[in-house]
Amino acid sequence: MIEYKVNDIFLSVQGEGPAVGHPAVFVRFSGCNMACEFCDTEHEEFKIYSSQTLLSKIAEVSRPANLWRTLRSIRCVLTGGEPLMQIQPLLIYDVIRAGLIPCVETNGTMGATGSTPPSLISSALHHCREVVVSPKSNKYDREILHWANCLKVLVPFVGGITSELVLEMTEHLGKHRAGEKHLIFQPLRPIPPKWPDDDWKEENDAKTWRENCAHAVFCAFQFGQEYGQTWRVIPQTHVYMELR
Repeated sequence: MIEYKVNDIFLSVQGEGPAVGHPAVFVRFSGCNMACEFCDTEHEEFKIYSSQTLLSKIAEVSRPANLWRTLRSIRCVLTGGEPLMQIQPLLIYDVIRAGLIPCVETNGTMGATGSTPPSLISSALHHCREVVVSPKSNKYDREILHWANCLKVLVPFVGGITSELVLEMTEHLGKHRAGEKHLIFQPLRPIPPKWPDDDWKEENDAKTWRENCAHAVFCAFQFGQEYGQTWRVIPQTHVYMELR
């Protein structure tokens, strides 16, 4: 029996990436192959769900969105942590049968390091409408990028990522897909300490945020001018709407 470690399941509005503003059910898996200091997932807190239970939970959470469904299908965003440590093709099929649009947000490194075999990862991503790769290191799996239709890069760059590496990744983006490819710079949001810290000041947080936004805008212009690429700057809008 397939089991999943799930941190949270909730209905909200997508606050970042190419589908910003669209209603979505979020399935936040617990566990990751990286340890980013800015991660907002509490990996120690999770529940174990069977495939059937997880699908029932997704259906239950998505029920208030039936009104939206009369306008368009609702996305089911599989995120984390790192969802590709756990996702199986069967889950993607079940999401589709439930009338939801399966989407994945991944750091793009799991082909060689995850517990899920690369063949299962490719099979799962093949059936996802939207695959967003948000790299957090200078290592990536080309096959995952080939299935992705969005590259979402944090600014300032993290994990040894460089402009040259970003350009290299765009060359692999979406080779297995038809349709529009999305290139997004996301300003990195400063996260206050989890405990009282006399050295941390709110005005420093705001200053860093403004600098990160300006840096992202500069990167978008730079890549447009030097490489002829069209990048968008999209921050985490759900944070400022105080949504999950």
